[in-house]
Amino acid sequence: MDNFAARKDDNMQNLLLDALMNKGRVESYPALVAITALEKCNYRCVMCTHQNHASKDQISAAALAQIEPVLPYVQEVCITGGEPFLYDHIEDFFRICHAGQCAPMVQTNGSLLRERQSRMLLKSGVAVLKVSVDGATPETYNRIRRGGDFMNIFRNLMRLKELKTARGRRLPLVEFNFVAMRSNIEELVKLTLLASKVGVVAINVFLLLAENEDMARESLYFFPDLADREFMRAVNAGVQFGVEVRTPPLFSEKPQFGQQVATSRRCVEPWRALTVNVNGSAAICCGGAGQAGNLNTESFDEVWNHPRRVLVRETVNTADELPCCRNCRQGRPVTDGISSHIPNPELAQQTLAYFGKSAEVQPGL
Repeated sequence: MDNFAARKDDNMQNLLLDALMNKGRVESYPALVAITALEKCNYRCVMCTHQNHASKDQISAAALAQIEPVLPYVQEVCITGGEPFLYDHIEDFFRICHAGQCAPMVQTNGSLLRERQSRMLLKSGVAVLKVSVDGATPETYNRIRRGGDFMNIFRNLMRLKELKTARGRRLPLVEFNFVAMRSNIEELVKLTLLASKVGVVAINVFLLLAENEDMARESLYFFPDLADREFMRAVNAGVQFGVEVRTPPLFSEKPQFGQQVATSRRCVEPWRALTVNVNGSAAICCGGAGQAGNLNTESFDEVWNHPRRVLVRETVNTADELPCCRNCRQGRPVTDGISSHIPNPELAQQTLAYFGKSAEVQPGL
């Protein structure tokens, strides 16, 4: 029988070596494939303005067919949306992952996590379930996650916890994704306690990326002391309650754009991960480097070694980095730069004026 574990381990070693050498065209494969299976969603969250949640489009069979042969080398596959439990072929997706001995991750709003879906997660060997929860009270959660029901989410999670306990199962590990903003940051500590009650092992905290006026005024860029205080309180509460709280860098640390490569974390994302959108297009990374190829019309190798991706690989972590890498908002989060919070320069200037502040605004990337 083919030793999938050895193939995956060898691939990981090869891709790390490729990254160390800044190799552009590679024969290694990604360790992580993240797939946006659809944009359709039953929520209308206040911060989500870039997806068409009424769309009926789903990831094509052609794109999945390009990905499937690579999965024996891949360690993790993440399915997201939209709402992935609305994806018509989610069980087929899990079967493909199982055939490649990949550990699926699911990123969901949790509203459709009923008993059937919970049993499917256990049966399919899903490793991690990431549930978006941005408040510790019904009022806050329901206002941010429009169309959602706070109590329904926690009933669903308690049912999953009980099912895992009854079957003696540890997986899937359940994590919360929390988008931090002014109107919910003071509930993060309380959410940590609630998370511990329903079997959540970690809370991933993300800074709000504001794309309209209302959201820009929610940005913690304008409330740095409050943000730092609540981040530290939540981390300490997590230690007490047995929940790992993963926060962004503190504002007081003041990392700046254009840090020297030697003093910043080395980026391996162009070798480690492939992000596939619902239309088949493949992003170079989640940090704003743009698209490189399309799995609907090109082979996996053509996409994975697309000329733009090759260029990013050859220049990242060097003095010749492209602006998208030098000013990356994900791999090298920059809390002290307003462009990391409000990428639209005009909106950033308007919001600075609203708060009576001034700052250098990076041009759009």
